[in-house]
Amino acid sequence: MWSAAGSVMDNIAEGFDDGSTREFIRFLGYSQRSCSEVQSQLYRALDCKYINQNQFERAYEIASECRKQIKGFRKYLRDYDFKE
Repeated sequence: MWSAAGSVMDNIAEGFDDGSTREFIRFLGYSQRSCSEVQSQLYRALDCKYINQNQFERAYEIASECRKQIKGFRKYLRDYDFKE
């Protein structure tokens, strides 16, 4: 889970550093999928009783919000990129 969460940030940084909007959008997609991976691993942690239901729900909601924000940012960049 630590690795997947770190991948969210790392892919944003790597895509931004490229300098190309299209490449940034692509790496944001990787970040979005890493959020989904975190959510998947949260289910595993709950099933193994590493976390309780309240911890699961809070962390899952944070990952969902992160995924939604990345998705919205990708849409903004795609719309903006085509207007130029």
